[in-house]
Amino acid sequence: MTVKGLKKILEGVEANNVTYAGLRKKNVVVAIDALWFLWRSFKGIKANLTASDGRSTSAYIPIMAAIREFGPNNQIWVFDNETSNPEKKEEIERRKEARESAQISLFSMLNDDTITIAEKSKATVNASALPRDVVPECKKILDMFGVRWIDAPVGVEGECLAAWLTQNGYADAVYSADGDCLPFGAKQILTPVPKKSGSFRIVSLLDVHRFITSKILVNYHARVKKMRENYTMKIDKAKLDGDMDAIAQFTTDLNDVPPDLDDADPQEILKIICMCLGTDWNPAGAKGIGPSTIVSQFNKAYALWLSDAYSELREASSGYSVKLPQDYTPVFNRGDVSVNAAGYLMNFDKLIVYLTGADFKQNTVDGIVKKFSEARDKKTTAKKKPPTKKKPAVVAPVDDSAEMKIIVTPVEKIGNPVVKKPRARRR
Repeated sequence: MTVKGLKKILEGVEANNVTYAGLRKKNVVVAIDALWFLWRSFKGIKANLTASDGRSTSAYIPIMAAIREFGPNNQIWVFDNETSNPEKKEEIERRKEARESAQISLFSMLNDDTITIAEKSKATVNASALPRDVVPECKKILDMFGVRWIDAPVGVEGECLAAWLTQNGYADAVYSADGDCLPFGAKQILTPVPKKSGSFRIVSLLDVHRFITSKILVNYHARVKKMRENYTMKIDKAKLDGDMDAIAQFTTDLNDVPPDLDDADPQEILKIICMCLGTDWNPAGAKGIGPSTIVSQFNKAYALWLSDAYSELREASSGYSVKLPQDYTPVFNRGDVSVNAAGYLMNFDKLIVYLTGADFKQNTVDGIVKKFSEARDKKTTAKKKPPTKKKPAVVAPVDDSAEMKIIVTPVEKIGNPVVKKPRARRR
């Protein structure tokens, strides 16, 4: 599910970048938003690739690349339930109509020589739906590699389950560019950095909370400064005119303070922002509120949110409040295959047969097997440094006749020698 304008807001959040290697080093487990990943893979190609039997093979390479790079043991693929959510019926119909409209436009574009091949390819993808066999084939590949995957329960969004996995210790982050994983409660999300293969931005709920709070305060102080400059003359004029209502309004505006969000629930704040921008449950969003104003004027948006005029919007937001049963235990599907401790395949015979049957060229199959073999044989643990030999402590020779003894600290320790007085001997 996509929230209009949320991507623009999240791009302003200060976030750290991380690579595949960094994730593997920290043993980060990611819950992958499967449908987002497959659709992204499908849209990233010029034309849908198919085998001779009609199967769509466009996503095969991206799926296997993710398995290899994240590490088989460090990922859980989360799929939406095949039963569509009745609350999203309106949005599903809207998308269907948009796709049909795109198909009509595509038909007229194909016969137009003035339109470039790249534009026609993009229009072809926009007019297409995700092939029906992509999800089943993806699950077959995951089973072949022994990677965990799970279907969301009926009525629960895939993003919601992925967020739940981070809350309950099954995963550390959600891999998805759909920022609404955060209002669902995801601790943090990984989003790919454009034009930087293998690099990701990692954004947490707390990062978003700090960003929104700072923006509100900056906007508040700028707004108050501007109002003081503009309203001083207006208040003086209102006093001369005896317009008490105007004086009261201007005074109220000047004394307006930003909402105290220090103790506010970051998930609740994001939920309000998403509903005002527009979601699958309320595509229209809140009138007059867009990504440019929702953050800087959140206090006004929050006041509108609590008003009677937005009661229906608050009811629609219940979709973000879907809670899995307290006794819910995720049951992960996982193919029964022989793997090493890091989760990599020990035998590639079935994979070779599968890819060959999908009309992959032999050199492509050999390249895939080679990369997985290298990943499997690569030592996952860092080389242990040989133990350093400790230098013996340097001690001054003891002279019983001396009045004082000098104890010298070991040379590997930094500091001045410690001088101690000897104890008096008993006679």
